[in-house]
Amino acid sequence: MTLLEARTDVRVLFTDWNMPGDIDGIGLARLVHHRWPTVGIIVTSGKMQPGPGDLPAGTRFLSKPYRPSALIQEVEDLLHEQGDGAKQGAPVVPTGTVMQTPVGGALGGELAAAPCEPDKT
Repeated sequence: MTLLEARTDVRVLFTDWNMPGDIDGIGLARLVHHRWPTVGIIVTSGKMQPGPGDLPAGTRFLSKPYRPSALIQEVEDLLHEQGDGAKQGAPVVPTGTVMQTPVGGALGGELAAAPCEPDKT
């Protein structure tokens, strides 16, 4: 939320359904959709499937495990749907953004592939 409040070049939010803290990915998706309706949203989970009305309009769901190419395609589709602004070369992750991996390591603004969740069936 802090990044979205500070920047105007964020085009897509990618979040897991399960997150630590008081809000889950669905709640985050609803907040972001309400405050920044032009930001594309992708929610992922290997444990849950959204039901009708769970996700805000236009939000995409990506079931784990997924191929990195499937995530890239979803992001590209969202950017394409947003129109001409996406064609101007807006970065997927804004320059200078420091991302944290689940184990707490900084990635210095590079997008790293998260490990796939093991099949629990």
